[in-house]
Amino acid sequence: MKISIQQQLKAIHMSRYELAKRIGVTYPTIDNIYKGTSTSIKFDILEAICNELHCTPNDILIFEKH
Repeated sequence: MKISIQQQLKAIHMSRYELAKRIGVTYPTIDNIYKGTSTSIKFDILEAICNELHCTPNDILIFEKH
């Protein structure tokens, strides 16, 4: 499973830095999520991302079969 926030960020013209600042996490945290290198995410961060990007977890969580 991975998280994809690129489209939502682009749709609302928000940078990774701005998203990190708005939800109170570090830029590297959002950058890792953006790049797909994050191996986990806390529910409160996922909720904050969805609130800022005006989406649901279904919009950004992608299930990949191995």
